[in-house]
Amino acid sequence: MLGLLYKFTTPWAKANRIEIFCNRVLGKAANCLYPIWCSIKKTQKHKWSDDSVIISLTSYPARIDKVHICIESLLRQTIKPKHLILWLAASQFPDGIPKKLNDLTKKGLEIRYCEDFRSYKKIFETAQIYPDYNIVIADDDTLYPPNWLEGLIKTSGQYEKCVVCYRASKIRLDESGIPVNGKYWDSLSADCKGPDYLLSATGVGGVLYPKGFFSGCEIDREKIMSIAPTSDDYWLKVFSVYRGYKVVKVNVNSTEWFTVKNSQRTSLTSVNAGNQGDVMKNLLKLYSVSFEPIAEE
Repeated sequence: MLGLLYKFTTPWAKANRIEIFCNRVLGKAANCLYPIWCSIKKTQKHKWSDDSVIISLTSYPARIDKVHICIESLLRQTIKPKHLILWLAASQFPDGIPKKLNDLTKKGLEIRYCEDFRSYKKIFETAQIYPDYNIVIADDDTLYPPNWLEGLIKTSGQYEKCVVCYRASKIRLDESGIPVNGKYWDSLSADCKGPDYLLSATGVGGVLYPKGFFSGCEIDREKIMSIAPTSDDYWLKVFSVYRGYKVVKVNVNSTEWFTVKNSQRTSLTSVNAGNQGDVMKNLLKLYSVSFEPIAEE
């Protein structure tokens, strides 16, 4: 059902006001119809399984009542991953989780508990356990089309040493080669597919970090959290430069995935949205990397 609705959407960067309005209407329709459709339609058969892929996401109390809708869309992908893991902070759920969410463990969802590293939970824990797998991160407030994972995997197979995503911003540099504040980046990166070092993958669209991306590297969780407590996209971008990975998009222009209704009233990142000015500079300093030579390529 989601696949059909997405066929009528227009990519963000190319949409006019009427098309944006139509996208919003389709999103509302998806929110109304998809839960009903899932309740009467059994999980579809997968085209094939890929034992090299892990899907990882996290959530928190303000969204836990809605996250099962997102996970239904991940369970109904054309390709079955080796693991679909939802990371939760044990301290945040002393009384357990909703039944609708827990029931999805019978369909293949794995719920694991860890320390509270905010949005980094989906990265830190999975990277430590599965460094030699393709790690795909997803957001907990999105309805993903059934061919979402398939698109990431196929694109990854076409580009060596690249992070693969559906949505990315184009980093803008100042005269000295330092990234300007993120709010001045080209958030839609129109007509730019990559591979490009200056593309920065956006987690909400879904991002694939290829096998080996995290291998052999020590991740200093406390240090990273002290510099960028709510900026996992920024850290992952700097880390990808440090590791020598470019970013490439599945499609030239990003599709706007439908957002689960009322899920964005609070978020793991919005509380610090106004304090991003020096985050990128401090992360670049931490890893001793620079965008200046990249800009000259």
